[in-house]
Amino acid sequence: MALLDFLGHLHPVLLHLPIGILIIAFVMQVWGFWKQNDQYLPAIRLSVGLGALTAVFSAISGYLLTIGGDYDSSEIQAHQYLGFATALLSCGAWLLRYHKWFMPVLGLTTIVLTITGHLGGTITHGAGFLSASSTTNEEKDQASMRLDSNTSFYTAVIAPVLKEKCQSCHNESKRKGGLSMLTEADFLKGGKTGPAIDPAHALKSLLWERVQLPKSEKKHMPPAGKPELSPNEMSLLKFWLQQGCSFDRPIKDYPIDDHIQSLLPGAQVVVHPVFKMDIPAANPDDMQKARAAGFNINKLGKDNNLLAVSCTGQNRLSSQALGTLKPLSEQIAWLDCSNTNLDETLLKALPVMPHLIKLNLAHTTIGDGVSGFLKTSKYLSSVNLVGTRITKQLLPNLKEISHLQSFYAWQSQITEEELKKWSESHPQLVVNTGAVIDTTGTPLQMNPPKIVYTRQFFYDTVQVTLDFPFRQASVYYTTDDSAPTKESKKYEQEVLVLDKTTRLKTISYKEGWKPSVVAEAFFVKKSNKLLSASIKQTPAERFPGEGPKTLIDLITGDKQGDKNWLGFEGQHVEAVLDLGESKTINTIIAHCFENNSAWIFNPKAIHVWTSTNGSTFTKQTTQAITQNKESGPIKANLFSAPLPKP
Repeated sequence: MALLDFLGHLHPVLLHLPIGILIIAFVMQVWGFWKQNDQYLPAIRLSVGLGALTAVFSAISGYLLTIGGDYDSSEIQAHQYLGFATALLSCGAWLLRYHKWFMPVLGLTTIVLTITGHLGGTITHGAGFLSASSTTNEEKDQASMRLDSNTSFYTAVIAPVLKEKCQSCHNESKRKGGLSMLTEADFLKGGKTGPAIDPAHALKSLLWERVQLPKSEKKHMPPAGKPELSPNEMSLLKFWLQQGCSFDRPIKDYPIDDHIQSLLPGAQVVVHPVFKMDIPAANPDDMQKARAAGFNINKLGKDNNLLAVSCTGQNRLSSQALGTLKPLSEQIAWLDCSNTNLDETLLKALPVMPHLIKLNLAHTTIGDGVSGFLKTSKYLSSVNLVGTRITKQLLPNLKEISHLQSFYAWQSQITEEELKKWSESHPQLVVNTGAVIDTTGTPLQMNPPKIVYTRQFFYDTVQVTLDFPFRQASVYYTTDDSAPTKESKKYEQEVLVLDKTTRLKTISYKEGWKPSVVAEAFFVKKSNKLLSASIKQTPAERFPGEGPKTLIDLITGDKQGDKNWLGFEGQHVEAVLDLGESKTINTIIAHCFENNSAWIFNPKAIHVWTSTNGSTFTKQTTQAITQNKESGPIKANLFSAPLPKP
């Protein structure tokens, strides 16, 4: 039986051979007939013979595949009969290769072959797969943008993933393992090994178990050769399972935090009216002035003039700096001033932003005086005032913001009870009180704390804070490179002052929850100042940074869009860093960005040479860097190359 299964599973490989060979034979036959040239006949006859042979093997392997019961017999029947007909017709064409009926029979074989292949593709990929494959990404995005917060989370987020990664093997026609994944009833019915999901123990369901198995395991899903679920898709699937794996619960009823929101396709929400407006592009000179004042500015999309502006973590905001945003006020849609020295006095320097959609002022000293600014931003959809000084007096003013969908206010002067009571009278809003919600009976995992800092390289000291929104949780950290546990030092909302090279690691912990994954950041104290830098190669056009000084300005980035990345494509990078005088060095550290999905890779190695005269260099060390072969995380990395001796 194992041998028959093996031969049956050769069908997806064998079926492409007769298709290619017989179609080439038919094309050559038509070409020779048109040109009245017989020089191709030997090749045509050989091709038809090979095509007939592979068609027979393909038909037999296809029949053996159906015996396994993975396919619906009624759906497969037409494809199976036409497959046998193709094999017989191709054999007939070969027998008639010297006869006048050869070309008509070969033509009929090609027609039947085409219909057979189409039915096979429909069984494997679903009805309409040809037309679906021609749909552009833009059209798909536009179609998904019609979904709104009343659409079920399963329909909007999970179903597209399963359709792309799972349903080619688990549909009404092809039930691999006896499982279809088209409807809720199919999931609960399951296949040969039981239900695919178990709402009572969702993270122990076969669906979750199989996608988590190592790729080397036979039962890993999707199987070898099929596209894998991306890390983001895995996170969304896990979130859906944790929340009870409902098929009809609307998006608006899910406790979607910033992390899950960042994973959702941007189109899985209501199209905000601002995105429909024709807003002119900002003046590049105005953008550059704001960047020089300390703001990180990025466009929201390639063909979108709206801007995302951030100064998170800065403690030197001034009225003058905030004033540089005034020329950009029409274009600013997202503004993040969290963890800054912004107060109500400085708030008055913020210009009116008529198209502002998303506002984050978390962990500032802002109070109820922010209501005036909120009233001028009639298109606001999300407001984050976590850890501020607002009181319940602010709440009535929010009703004037007609587009508001999300409001975050825990750790403020509004009590949890006041916020909960107010939110009950505003069911259209997602009001996050910080309360724990567990709908599955399975312990949920905490999100990791956010490490907030202004720089990773420093000469004297650097100040670091740990930000975590749930006041019921505890945060622990280590600075000795050991893994943090609940026995480690507890974070007490203080400012951590680091005065030496340190790898900071932190977790969040709460009884009844799974501890978070470890968040970490590496801070490097520099003992040597660099006088200048030069680069032999020209950076890629997309990532010019600030030229060679980018290598020595101590400014780092953690996002792909940060302006200070130098990028190089198809070439090594040779840089000369000048200390100005002879000094002792022990380690070279490179700060690199990684996003394999966007073809941005870590370097393969760091090679270090030294010189005392700027012309003669001596090789000191080579530090190889392990390459991530999967799609991997999107993050910035620090790589060290210690010298064998100072």
